[in-house]
Amino acid sequence: MRRQVTLTTILGALLFALAASAHAAEKDYILTAANPNKLYLIDLKRRAVARAYELPDPAVGPSFIEPSPDGRIAYVVANQARDIIGIELTSGKEVFRAHMPQVKNERVVNFGLTVSPDGAKIYSYEIPVQAKLDRYEAQPNRIAVYAANGGLDAKAEAVFINMPRRIRLLLFSKDGQHLYALGSNFYTLDPETGRIIAAYPLRQWQEPDASPYDTLNFWPTPESSDVFTAVVVDGRAEVARSYQNTDVTALFHLDLKQGVFTVSPIKGVQDTLFAVAASPDKRFAFGGFRTLSKIDLKKGALVKRVDLDRSYYQFNVSRDGREVYISGAMCDIVIHDAGNLEKKAVVLLPDCADMAGAAVRVVRLDLGK
Repeated sequence: MRRQVTLTTILGALLFALAASAHAAEKDYILTAANPNKLYLIDLKRRAVARAYELPDPAVGPSFIEPSPDGRIAYVVANQARDIIGIELTSGKEVFRAHMPQVKNERVVNFGLTVSPDGAKIYSYEIPVQAKLDRYEAQPNRIAVYAANGGLDAKAEAVFINMPRRIRLLLFSKDGQHLYALGSNFYTLDPETGRIIAAYPLRQWQEPDASPYDTLNFWPTPESSDVFTAVVVDGRAEVARSYQNTDVTALFHLDLKQGVFTVSPIKGVQDTLFAVAASPDKRFAFGGFRTLSKIDLKKGALVKRVDLDRSYYQFNVSRDGREVYISGAMCDIVIHDAGNLEKKAVVLLPDCADMAGAAVRVVRLDLGK
């Protein structure tokens, strides 16, 4: 019995050591893209570009980026929003491509992308128009579903037609049961059929002496917290009677684990918040535009604000909650301390490549695999 226990203990220790070694090889990276056709992986420990990938033509203007759940594949919307390109980050190979069909004078672009939690399916929000001699005629918007193993000429295996308009983001619940479509309004869909399960008004929200919400659901950054956060603003008559600025700023929160969303006003915010991201413990949110603001989500109040060197579009948070990543429009990614908001580092892309509106995501992977 003693010998059996010893062998079991040794085997368990060996397996634990192998698992720990494999986990230690994984690191966190920032994943972003830049004009004209570049994809970059940035080592957050070294504060430097670890890999640069050239997206295969046609690939001009990369914008939206959606990592696979395991972080190994980056799905990039490029070619003027007409292609979805899948790049395997360990090898740099193109492993997936879906071309938005351009037939019978129809022009189609992608305006939202997500991957199912099991990594098997890719969901694309597509906007088609008919090109006439003197105008474009809007056609019913749709969501196309592609198999992730569809290869370099992937075709949609399902298409959900007559989808709501003015959508920019698609997100999945963590259990894969619900597909969320966000834009000027917010919808919960059945990912198997495209059926609208629930619709929540944002732009059509009505309250006495208040304007409808204005919101910019543009960049998904829920990977560190499993919470999607966006800014919503409305004008209030009672505020106008006391202040020159009639706007009330609130934060929209969608918990992808619990499937619960809230809209919560925040106090003390005077500067523009262009985008925000929640901390992993869901205690704080970080965002801004010309400034970086730290917001206490429990108290609904501004904690601290610091000036930035210029305007930035995107904000993300490290998986351990210690750092804030700020970027967008130009070629620099600025890293701030999440506690005191002090600047810690700046990473410049090679040749100062312009990121424009490209997404900035945080992924964890082992490049050696």
